[in-house]
Parts: sequence; C-alpha cells; structure tokens
Amino acid sequence: MSKDSNLFYKMVDWEKRLDREKNFFLNLVKNFKPSENNVLDLGCGIGHHLILLANWGYHGYGIDYSEESIDLAIKRMKEYNLEHLLNFSFGDMRYLQEIISDKKFDLIICLGNSFALFSQEERHNIIKQAIASLKPGGKIVIQVVNYLKNKEKSVWTINPKAFRDTNGLISFFVRILEWLDVDKEKVRMYVQRLKQQENNLEEFEQSQKTTEFFVVRDEDFRIFSEDNNLKFRFLGDFNYSSFDEEKSNDLIILIEKQEK
Repeated sequence: MSKDSNLFYKMVDWEKRLDREKNFFLNLVKNFKPSENNVLDLGCGIGHHLILLANWGYHGYGIDYSEESIDLAIKRMKEYNLEHLLNFSFGDMRYLQEIISDKKFDLIICLGNSFALFSQEERHNIIKQAIASLKPGGKIVIQVVNYLKNKEKSVWTINPKAFRDTNGLISFFVRILEWLDVDKEKVRMYVQRLKQQENNLEEFEQSQKTTEFFVVRDEDFRIFSEDNNLKFRFLGDFNYSSFDEEKSNDLIILIEKQEK
C-alpha cells in the first residue's frame, strides 16, 4: 500500500464534517435498537461514518471498491477497538445483493458522492437492490454534490486545501471541475496536488487525478414514486433544509420504507 493512499481523505476536515452531521444521524437511528448488521455503508471509504455509528453502539458493514480504503478502514476499526461491531469488505455496490446475500439493514447510507460515479441505469439498479435489502421501517440516505448549482459556469473550483503530512512536508490540493456536455449531464473533476520534496524543500512535485461524475437530479427518482411503500424526501444539507437546485451544495435523498 502506498504511504500516501489516505491523502485524499485529508482534503476533508472530518472532525468538522462529522460534527455537522452527527445530529442528523442521531435522529435517523434514534428508533433503531442496536443489532447485528444494523447499518450498511456503500462506498464507505476508510470508515468515518461507520466508526461514528459504532461509537453509539450500532453494528455496521462497510463496502468499498478501493482495496486500499478497505485496508485503512480495517486498521482504523482495530485502533478504535470496534472489531465486535464493524465489518469491512472490498466490493462493487452495483452487485450489492451478491455481496450481502440475504442480510437486511435498518439504515443504508451512500455518502461523499460515490453514487454519482454511476449512470442513471446503474443508479436505479443500486437503489432497487438497497430497497430490497432494507427492513420495513428502514431508511436509505444518499448524498451527492449538486453540480447544477454551477450550471452557468464553464469551470470552477472546490475548497483548495494545504496541510503537512506525517513527515512535516506540505501538500496542496485543489479540485477543478468542468462540464463535459451541453446538457449538463456529466462533469470532469481534476484533483491537482503539489507535494513538497523531502530532499529539496523549495521544490514541489505535481500530480493529477481525474474523475468523471454524473449529475444526479431529484427528478431521477420519479421512477420509484409509484411504490406506495416508499417515502422520499430531498434535502439540501444535513440540517434538513429543502433542496434548491440553484443554491444547495448537496442533494441528499432520504428514502423511508414504510412498515406494512
């Protein structure tokens, strides 16, 4: 594993993020009794949200397509002594039911824009599998970036950040985005990184990672509206603000499976 494999996660101030979100998740799980495989995290990364929930006593199962992220999640789980509550495994959420078999969950989360990596057809398939894996009365939370807030721009940036790594060397990240089509269906994100060189502190090495994301709209979920057992809510943040395509930074989809 690369010693820099977790640098992507340092682009986010996780302490502040989890502090902003914890009341939202506390409200979601307040009626759930901790039980085995209580929470499923799709695209769990290195386990931030599952560790938060495990510290409240909830069992969790995390899936991610990055083997390095799963390795780090397992390492962090052990550091927090949460092996009795958490499990992590490498897997692709598009094949969810093959991975989890007949397990059922009270809460399924997919956060941090992982959902936007997939086409609309793939997203619908993921949701169908998630709904089938949800207990009656259970909930699904999906969070994606609202790119349409920037639909009038041709290029824009997100939160440049500089920090020192464990060796005291400076790293700088900036995320640059552009539209890939006139219909505003897809964006390309360039993550530009500058890293200070250990043998010459006046020199910085440049590297770049490119990722493409689909635009997720609230109207994409109309296909599920005929299911009377499902209740949908669209939020613009974790403070329960209503989603506004022109202003909201995020689109948060809250799905509740009604008890029969």
